[in-house]
Amino acid sequence: MKFSLLFTIGWMMALFACKAYPEKSQNTAPEKPVDMQSTHPAPSDSVEEGGIEKKIQGAWRWYKTSCCFRMPRITYGDSLPQPKVLDFNEGTVKYFSGDKLTDSLSYRIDYNLMRENRPVIVIGDKPPAFVYFKDDTLVIDYGYMDLQTEYYLRK
Repeated sequence: MKFSLLFTIGWMMALFACKAYPEKSQNTAPEKPVDMQSTHPAPSDSVEEGGIEKKIQGAWRWYKTSCCFRMPRITYGDSLPQPKVLDFNEGTVKYFSGDKLTDSLSYRIDYNLMRENRPVIVIGDKPPAFVYFKDDTLVIDYGYMDLQTEYYLRK
């Protein structure tokens, strides 16, 4: 009796832990195909130390966010009524919703997070995120903490 009860409870836990429904995204037709399978940049996509600070300058329109490893989902930028834009300028990043300024924070580029010589971005008091470029796409990756990865296209 004890064995069958433990077996039943274990089986129920396994069933509830599995993903029961297929992934649903808010938009199934992205405007630009971007291969973002890897959270680590290929060597040709990385920017040498000091170059990130220059390449990141300017306005970036949010393309999509991929989150999170245990319960994955993708949200696309065109699902918002107004485009979300980040504007990086000399240590300050401004957040816009359409033309409306919603926030302004300081940022910095650091290296050596978790003893890796990869660039990270620290925005305000948020945790550091790996930052890299894939072609014309800026990637801000919190995936090492099982959080989101954000993709931005140059505006």
